[in-house]
Amino acid sequence: MSYRPPRVGPPRESGSSNTGAGVLPLRFFVSLALGLGILSLILAIAIPLSRGSGSTAVVVAPTPAAVVPTPTALPAATAAPGAAAAPAAPSGPVDATLDLATATGLTLAFAQTELQAPANSTVAVNFVNASDTLPHNWILVRGGDDVAEAVNTAALTSLPDYVPADRAQIIAASRLLQVGQNETITFETPEAGTYTFLCTFPGHYAAGMAGTLVVE
Repeated sequence: MSYRPPRVGPPRESGSSNTGAGVLPLRFFVSLALGLGILSLILAIAIPLSRGSGSTAVVVAPTPAAVVPTPTALPAATAAPGAAAAPAAPSGPVDATLDLATATGLTLAFAQTELQAPANSTVAVNFVNASDTLPHNWILVRGGDDVAEAVNTAALTSLPDYVPADRAQIIAASRLLQVGQNETITFETPEAGTYTFLCTFPGHYAAGMAGTLVVE
C-alpha cells in the first residue's frame, strides 16, 4: 500500500454541493410574493374604478308643490220642493199706508186689531214693536182663523223669524222685530174679504195676538 500525503488546501464547506439547490427555491418564493403583491395592488385600483363606471346615478325627483283647491261659492239656499216663495215687493206707487204697533209692556196683543185697505191695491204697513221686553212679528194670511192656525204651527220651526218657508197661504210678513224696532211691509192686497193677521212667535198667537185686515 502506497502512502498518500494529505491534500493541502482550504477546507471544504459542508453542504457546498447543495447551495445551488437551496438558493433557487428562495428566489422562487420571493418572486411569487412580489408578483402577488403587484397583482393585489392592481386589483385594489381596478375594482373601485369598475364599480364607479358601472354605477347608476340616483336622481331624486323634486317633491311636487301641494295644490290648494280654489274655494268655490256655496250654492244659494233654496226653498223646499213645492214651497211657494215670498212674492216680490211691488215697485209702483203706494195706494194706501197703514200704521200698526204692538201693545206695550208684557201684553200679547196688537194696538190695532182691525185694519182696512182697498182691494187689488199697493199697501204699505208701518209696523212697530212697541213692547218693552218681547220680540214680535206680523204675518197676514190668505184666509181666516183656520189658515192662521196652520201658518202658526208651521212657523214654530221656521227660525229665525218664525215665518214658514212655504208662503202659499201668506200675503205679507215682517221679520222678527226686537224691542223698539220697526219695518215697513209693502204688498198687493187680494180681492175683497176679511183676512187674519197674527204674531207667530211661540205662544203669542195662542195668547190672542191677532187681528183682521178688511179689504173692500
